[in-house]
Amino acid sequence: MRDTIDMGLARLGVYLTYTVYAIYSVIAVMILFLVSFGYSSLENPYGLRPKYALPMPVFFVVALLFVVLLTYALLKYSCKGGNSYCYVLPLLSVAVLVFQNAVIRYTPYVANWDPDTIFNYAVAAVRGGDLGAFQPYFDMFPNNYGLAVLMQFLVRVSFVLKLDPAMFTASVGALGVNLGCLILALGIGSAIGKACIVYTSWIIATILGSLSFWIGTPYTDTFLFPFVATVISLYLIYRNSAAPITYIVLVVMVFSAFVGSLFKPTVLVLVVALVIDCILRYARREGVLKDILCIFLSILVSATLIYGVASPLLKKHLHVNPNPEMAFSYQHYLMMGANPQSYGAFNLNDVKISAGIPDKTDRQAKDLDVALRRLQAMNADSAIHFYAVKLVTTYGDGTFGIGHEGKGFPEVPSERNLPNSLKKLYYMENNTPSVFGSLQQLLWMILLLCAALLLPRKNTDDYAVFLRLSFIGLTCFLMLFETRARYLYSFLPVFVVIFAVSLDRIVLQVNAVLVKRGIVLSGGMGDE
Repeated sequence: MRDTIDMGLARLGVYLTYTVYAIYSVIAVMILFLVSFGYSSLENPYGLRPKYALPMPVFFVVALLFVVLLTYALLKYSCKGGNSYCYVLPLLSVAVLVFQNAVIRYTPYVANWDPDTIFNYAVAAVRGGDLGAFQPYFDMFPNNYGLAVLMQFLVRVSFVLKLDPAMFTASVGALGVNLGCLILALGIGSAIGKACIVYTSWIIATILGSLSFWIGTPYTDTFLFPFVATVISLYLIYRNSAAPITYIVLVVMVFSAFVGSLFKPTVLVLVVALVIDCILRYARREGVLKDILCIFLSILVSATLIYGVASPLLKKHLHVNPNPEMAFSYQHYLMMGANPQSYGAFNLNDVKISAGIPDKTDRQAKDLDVALRRLQAMNADSAIHFYAVKLVTTYGDGTFGIGHEGKGFPEVPSERNLPNSLKKLYYMENNTPSVFGSLQQLLWMILLLCAALLLPRKNTDDYAVFLRLSFIGLTCFLMLFETRARYLYSFLPVFVVIFAVSLDRIVLQVNAVLVKRGIVLSGGMGDE
């Protein structure tokens, strides 16, 4: 009887795993198709879409050619072993950090939105100025308490060191992104072990992440980045380690995600993905019960430490006294995510709706009612169109919304003596992104293409299940709540690891086909 139950549970685990494969593939292929062929025809919540150097269908073709050529190169030339990246990448990261600080020096860190508000609060708090003007902001957005306190500390340190506080805080965020890209590359190396894939992944992560215009903006996007990179990298290490290291890695992984949630709670999607992944592995009879127990214990301890201890301490160091009755809750972001005028992106009218109701219970009920009425008003056609636009708004921009999302940074600031080289590198002219922006878009298309091409393994003991679950969870979260292209910036590590794993499997599968036909390229990759 027990054997029958075990066999049934194992079959269920395999069935659910393949269901994850199917859901992931549908979403990834749909995103790639919409971005490649619907980018120009679909509306944009911000009233325009950047005119890149190439049309999106051409970007798709170029990305496909790049993957084909890279696959051929990996098949042609041996790419096994070798850990030179352990020594080379830290040195390259230092060089990138120098360039990052040049970018931060000349590009603006402020705009008329949240980073400006939080930075000005931090400076006023350290100088002992009047903080009354910041009270309404922290009343509405309690999710930025953590960043505000961190910013206070960084501003205080900058004053002690006699450094420009804006540059210093932005530089710390850029350093975090830089370290995140390095940690990510080392994690990929531990899982795949092919130096050329590690280098390629690091280059892509660096161009899209470390050299992004967003590094000049001290905000949650850059400060969250290294936590996401750490969680993803630790998962790869976890799947390639043995007890007791396994349990230590799991504890650090979960704790890192909860610390990151002080900046953006979206990172907890990765914890949910980890739990589901381990439950599926247990259902497939892969003997991970101790891992599951370790994860749940880590969640309990991390939640207690972060939300029961750290969060109250952060509030004590916040020099304003936010009114919890005015805090925007998930119902507000659900309402905004269903807004048909802005296609789920930021909408000031929705902020006014929530801010205009002083009672917390009434506000939550109103927000939820508006959200449900908006969803119920959609028929099948309008719902498909709405979410198609929302997907393209979120996934269609490799610059993650620089210069054309909300207020952004559309103009070169007159007070900065900006070198022409940096101006040409980052700023748009006549709604046309720079050459660097077009390069970022091409690399982003390559990541989306490899995500759609992520092949399953015959053996369902597949660490890419976690990556698929993370991708599905992140997409569902952003489709349900408010979205922006910028919200994907912090989660770039997920897409880079998917790229690395997908490319590795494409090479292995192609090599297996060639070997069966008696074709052996010099330096072949070997069997899976």
